[in-house]
Amino acid sequence: MKATGIVRRMDDLGRVVIPKEIRKTMRIRKGDSLEIYTDSSEKIIFKKYSSMAEISSFAGNYANVVSKAINLPVLISDCDEVVAAGGASKKEFLGRKISEEIKKLISKRSHFLNSESKSEKIYPLESLENEAACVAGIISGGDVMGSLIVLEGNEKNDFSKENFLLIKTVAELMGKHLEN
Repeated sequence: MKATGIVRRMDDLGRVVIPKEIRKTMRIRKGDSLEIYTDSSEKIIFKKYSSMAEISSFAGNYANVVSKAINLPVLISDCDEVVAAGGASKKEFLGRKISEEIKKLISKRSHFLNSESKSEKIYPLESLENEAACVAGIISGGDVMGSLIVLEGNEKNDFSKENFLLIKTVAELMGKHLEN
């Protein structure tokens, strides 16, 4: 654990403000949920909560099945990073931060299909050269929980509208699963 040298007082209601520098570094935004842990040495630990990370093995099964159906790599992310991968190296993708482009896209509850916008290219992960063939947001209870991302293959071909419909349907099923 890294010391920051920052000290904050607790108010009468038991609240402590997390400094802006830490929120920015840890990508904690207004409305984000935090898990609170304690350890044996009387430390309190805050961890950014991700319901998508909780279902990463389930999401991995979805990613594998969809990848086999469309024969392209599939990534599933929460609102910050990849939590599951199918048809691609898990070591290469798991835990990688999603790009600002993807964050903006899913926060607007929009979908992206590469063949519909030939001029627009989306690079789904920070410092990765693979383009997205399509992106569908995962929405649960009205909240954006993450995204389902299909990466372009070696031969860049038009991603079919039928496959895009499949991706949107799977993203919707994942959102429904998170509601239960």
